[in-house]
Amino acid sequence: LEIDQTAAQHDSRASGMDGGADFGEDAGPERKTFLSLLIYLINQGAAMIQRTDAVVCRHISDDPELRQLVVTSLHDECDAIIARILRLFIDKKRMSERARVVSADLGRLAEAMAIGVSAVGTVGRSQSQVLEQLDMLLDSIALALQHTRTYDKFIITRYQEATADPAAKPAIKFEPDYVGVVHELAGHYAVLEEAYLSSALALAEREEVALDHISIGAVHGSLGPAEGVGGSLAQPQQAATKEVMMSSIAEDAFYVIDKCIDRAKATDHVASTCAVINTVVKKLEDHLAAALNKRVLAIRDDAGSLSAQGQERFDKLRQAAISQAQALSKGKTTQDTGTGEAQAVAD
Repeated sequence: LEIDQTAAQHDSRASGMDGGADFGEDAGPERKTFLSLLIYLINQGAAMIQRTDAVVCRHISDDPELRQLVVTSLHDECDAIIARILRLFIDKKRMSERARVVSADLGRLAEAMAIGVSAVGTVGRSQSQVLEQLDMLLDSIALALQHTRTYDKFIITRYQEATADPAAKPAIKFEPDYVGVVHELAGHYAVLEEAYLSSALALAEREEVALDHISIGAVHGSLGPAEGVGGSLAQPQQAATKEVMMSSIAEDAFYVIDKCIDRAKATDHVASTCAVINTVVKKLEDHLAAALNKRVLAIRDDAGSLSAQGQERFDKLRQAAISQAQALSKGKTTQDTGTGEAQAVAD
């Protein structure tokens, strides 16, 4: 394992890449990676605990204390080696430095992701490329956290099976170094995920466009006679559609949000998942909702006097919405339908 760790470090440096590939993605069959070592160790450790426990029960004794000793001694060794692998990963990816930079200022994401990367690899990179690099790194961290949680559950289950009272709460303890490095990795993940979410939402707002002619289906139905007098609900009529102008900001924002939440849940780490969800709620309230609310207020202001009633007020609001949609389309010309049907911005 010591030889494999050295090989993993060498291959990671030689790759010249700072994404997720050197932690197990597209590494090739001959590459030694930190993630492959982590998975190998967990699988071998689990198999060894099961084999040793079976041998002890069959040839020595099935005494619960002895079986617990087997699990404890072997998992202590695994804890120590896993901690070393994760520490190498954290140091190699310069996570502490990167998390410190983005914690001070989320706008310095590009600077943070350039740490440890050759100057040639960072010249002329766009914001999208920086986000792609961070996305791969976050995928790698999430996978590492997921495997540690699987390992924890296995050890707790085996220890509980070895106790005299399987219903009792297991009193097993993990190595402090292992617990500490996993918590540190989870903390870096939460900070970097927040940076990814903030930058991706800002990019979605900055590159917003109007999506022309989105068909919206609306099912119309009418109530028949009351149920109590022998009537029933009338069947819905055929769906009606209309052509509208729609902003891309909500669609892009929720694509990013769904990705972040799914990745956080995949870690199976409760603290990390809660941190990401709290961040998502805050970003929705402080950025996306605020931006859309500002837009609605702008439409109202453009409509002029809000004291106008009926058709006059509707026409003014409609015209303000059309003007805003045309501004979002960035020069795209909209067809003149000649029917007087309203075009609306659906945010």
